[in-house]
Amino acid sequence: MDENGGTPVPVMGASTNLTSGSNYYPSFSPNGQWIAYTYSASGTGTLAAADARIQMVSAANNGTVLPMNTLNGNNGAHSYPTWSVDGRYLSFSSNRSGGAGDWDIYLAPIDPATGADGAAQNLTVANGPAFDHSAQWSP
Repeated sequence: MDENGGTPVPVMGASTNLTSGSNYYPSFSPNGQWIAYTYSASGTGTLAAADARIQMVSAANNGTVLPMNTLNGNNGAHSYPTWSVDGRYLSFSSNRSGGAGDWDIYLAPIDPATGADGAAQNLTVANGPAFDHSAQWSP
């Protein structure tokens, strides 16, 4: 729905999977083209679902969903997406193996025009043994 109000409409691609899962923690890209969100096929919860993955859907409401396979990697849960100010990076939390603690903050490059994702890197200087999540960006 427009920020000034109006009638809400389902987001094609992200709203049609709710019979078998959960979508949560949506985050609009700075250029307004993408919505990154967490998806859990099992729908077991929003805090730390074991199957949580980051996905993106086109904000043009055309049904285009990007599974973000490179960003998500091969193991662990992924959640809490936040965009960099310029829209070229997505930070998120993951409990994938090789981290510093329970959940760590990672950073992955994103092509703002196409939504193509790159390999995520652990922000080792920001992570500790606790649950590190939901990074905030500063201009």
